[in-house]
Formats: sequence, C-alpha cells, structure tokens
Amino acid sequence: MPVEAAEVDLTAQTAAISATTLLTPSVSGLYRISVYLKVTRAATTSSTLGALTIAFTDASDSVAQSLVVGLRTEAGATATTNAGNATSSKLVGQCIVNAKAAVAITYAIAYVSSGTTTMLYEAHLKVEAM
Repeated sequence: MPVEAAEVDLTAQTAAISATTLLTPSVSGLYRISVYLKVTRAATTSSTLGALTIAFTDASDSVAQSLVVGLRTEAGATATTNAGNATSSKLVGQCIVNAKAAVAITYAIAYVSSGTTTMLYEAHLKVEAM
C-alpha cells in the first residue's frame, strides 16, 4: 500500500522553477510522483507550461538519473510541454523512480511567457513510497 512521503502545492507561479528538493528518501526503493500543472492566467501573446524534470540517484547502481516526464494534456495527448496558453491548459500524470536513500529527488519546471500579461500557473506534486 503506497504511503504519502511528500507534497508540494504551489500557486501563482510566474517563472521557471530550478531544481528543488521534492524528497530525500530515508530508504531506497520505488517512489511514485503524481503531477498536476495548470495555467491559471493566460499570457497576452503566448506561453508554454513545462517540461517537468525529475532527477534522482538510482537505488540499484547509484547512477544519477534525469527524467523529462511525459504527461497528459487536457486533450489526452502525451506531451512534455503545453503551449495552449489558456486556463484550461494543463499537464497531468505520474512517473515512478527507483531512488537511493539519503539522496534528494528533485523537480524542475520550465516556463515561457510572452506579452505584457505573464502566464501564471499552479503546480501540485505528491510523492508516495511504493
């Protein structure tokens, strides 16, 4: 049975988020990361939400890993970014990592916005120990 290990809830984001610790696992193993990214204000001209990058150290061989996560758009398409520039634009989904204990799992979110009014977005991530 999965156990919630960490959660991030961010609103009114106006810029990219550089690598930020999501969780530093106390034990090695599988972790499921659930993601919900959504535009909450469209930009005047255009915007692109994502990609989401997860970085971790593999528990099996201690090699650093980086994963650009394939998520689903509001239309159901698999994508790493969403250039819809509307408040219905979103990226949702999950990924699983085999993370080493005592080494941080990090996330980063890319962001592009053009025009006088900038795009705002929300980001919700949840980590569960499998």
